[in-house]
Amino acid sequence: MRPRRYTGAYMRSDEERNATKPPAGFRQWAIIAATAAAAAPAPVLRLLEVPGIAHPDIPNVIEALIFGLGVFAAATLLTWASEVAETEVSAGLALVALALIAVLPEYAVDIYFAWTAPDTPENAHFAVANMTGGNRLLVGLAWPAIFLIFYLRTKRKEMPVVRENSVGIFFLGAATLYSFTIPLRSHLSLIDTAVMFTLFAAYMFLSSRSPPEEERVFVGPAAAIAGLRRVPRRLVVIGIFA
Repeated sequence: MRPRRYTGAYMRSDEERNATKPPAGFRQWAIIAATAAAAAPAPVLRLLEVPGIAHPDIPNVIEALIFGLGVFAAATLLTWASEVAETEVSAGLALVALALIAVLPEYAVDIYFAWTAPDTPENAHFAVANMTGGNRLLVGLAWPAIFLIFYLRTKRKEMPVVRENSVGIFFLGAATLYSFTIPLRSHLSLIDTAVMFTLFAAYMFLSSRSPPEEERVFVGPAAAIAGLRRVPRRLVVIGIFA
């Protein structure tokens, strides 16, 4: 009996299909490049607002979309970079750097209100309202949302907290408890500044003492960055944070 001949299309094997796919590393770097490209237009538009440089006439809706996408893309890049940075420095310091960069826009608004408060007294109220509003969103919305996503993904009713996070939780709790005294006193003072700076400095000191996570498994774009040699890897991480 003669073997049957197929003249039409045939099913390719897994090896043949995989051979036509781009390498995993290439795909991850393509994702990184696309994310960086999405984040780039927002700072470029801001630079164009420097006196003497023409500002393009962009509708407000489009400009809002550009800046919203830029913030989201930049936050994604920072997340990947912070994961890799935890193998170079302590995880606590890497997260502190990520958090500071993430909240810098919020701090910039508060600094403006505080700086202009002597000339415009109502701005002092705006500075306090802006800062407390950001904290309410963090504690009241972000934390429950994180657990909700965890529950929908795992169907587990408890999210484990590793012991390494105890330092951050302790200082966050201490700062929160102290902040309850501010509305009771109806004012902020240099004493509050000293207390908060002391808490933050103590947290930074204790976090810096934890060793880097040398043995860590990365996935996705973070794995592509972590796979570089030491010097290029550090340059990429520093470049993203910068």
